[in-house]
Amino acid sequence: MEPRIAALSILLLLILAVSQGAHGCGYPGAPAHSSVRFSGPSIEDVIDEEDGPIGRGGADIFAPGTVATYACERGFELLGPGRRICQADGSWSPEGVPFCGEYFVRIYRFQSRNRDEYMRCT
Repeated sequence: MEPRIAALSILLLLILAVSQGAHGCGYPGAPAHSSVRFSGPSIEDVIDEEDGPIGRGGADIFAPGTVATYACERGFELLGPGRRICQADGSWSPEGVPFCGEYFVRIYRFQSRNRDEYMRCT
């Protein structure tokens, strides 16, 4: 989706939410080394964070029911909720922004029955 179209979609969401007297949610936050995608009943297409400016200034821009889905960059593991949903009271549920922790693998070598064996631990 073009950045201008994404920005217009978000603006229309805000206007719709305000005109219906509904409370919206501000930007849900994003951990380092992650991306956030937004989808929901009033979003015609999935909106990526990179598509355009998504109000980080605290404006109520996401309608209730909007889903924020988190993914970590390669080499990082998502710790916490992978999805958060905008509630009618303007909060995101579940509470708390997930974290992207560095993922690493250790390989241990040990002797078993007179031969080398390897064990992979994450």
